[in-house]
Amino acid sequence: MDLHIEKSRIAIIWLDSSIIIKLAKLKNGRQLNPVDTDRLNRLYDVLSERVHNARLICPIAHQREEYEPKDMAEDCFRMQQELSMGAQFLAAENIQFIQFRQAIEARNQRKRQVNVSYRDAFPCDPVILIKTGRFIPARYVTTPELSIYQMARMKNWGNQELERLRTENVTNGTTFEDQLAVEHTSISQVLRKVEEDWQRLRRQGIPPGPDGIWQFLTVCSQRLNLSVPFAILADLAGGNDNFESFLRSNDFRSVPHVDIGCKLFAYLVTRNTPIRTGDAMDVQQLSVVIPYCDIVLVDNDMKDALGKHDICQKYRCRAYTMRDLATLETYIGQL
Repeated sequence: MDLHIEKSRIAIIWLDSSIIIKLAKLKNGRQLNPVDTDRLNRLYDVLSERVHNARLICPIAHQREEYEPKDMAEDCFRMQQELSMGAQFLAAENIQFIQFRQAIEARNQRKRQVNVSYRDAFPCDPVILIKTGRFIPARYVTTPELSIYQMARMKNWGNQELERLRTENVTNGTTFEDQLAVEHTSISQVLRKVEEDWQRLRRQGIPPGPDGIWQFLTVCSQRLNLSVPFAILADLAGGNDNFESFLRSNDFRSVPHVDIGCKLFAYLVTRNTPIRTGDAMDVQQLSVVIPYCDIVLVDNDMKDALGKHDICQKYRCRAYTMRDLATLETYIGQL
């Protein structure tokens, strides 16, 4: 299945959580090393100027669980709000559902092309809103301490599992291509299992909540943060048999967040360097936002992965790191 991607006429940029954290620290007067201070001041100035002149969109993304220490969460949100002027992506699970729905509907209609628009990732067209200044500021909602603890526990456990898998792969000589095939198969199997659980709970009249399903999905949620309404997808596909057929098809592997997420996770668990704290969350975010972005500002390792596996080329997105700041400034300044 081919993708036709419509990009925004005002460029959209996504910032890695580590950058948002450092920007928030900078604006709060916290001590940073001189090199970071200079680079971050320059980055903030060019982003702020371009956004406020409607030449760039820097949306809020759902990255709160990545903000460490946790007392930085509200400061990071305020930084995102300032740079976004209120623009924000839909929640990741909503974007995933939209992508699945588009692929299933195209398959049902025997179309060979899926149209992906930047508008799909937003509650309303951010170009119109940023031009008219009609954004409604997002509101910060405090996360309960128990929820923070649960998210941190799941994140740590998932990272340990990924590192265990990476170590096994390196020891066994598993290649990127071998692992990519495993990723595709594993995600399909998980989707089948979750769809069965949803159907079973629905027949029993029980609302399908997180218990059981999220236990089963702990590792998978570290991969793609899958939490879409699977029973609805099965219905869209025309029943369980058609949904099974979709999950085995190249059409499924062509869904953008599946394609990107599987490639990046295959890269993570076959590379020689250990899994880092934010790796899995970066993949969750990037797999969802890259099709709609023109620019992503990431770390050096993720930039290497995006370039090595032709992700940026396929989705027409430029990847930069803070080491590329001068080049990024030039590019953004010309928008």
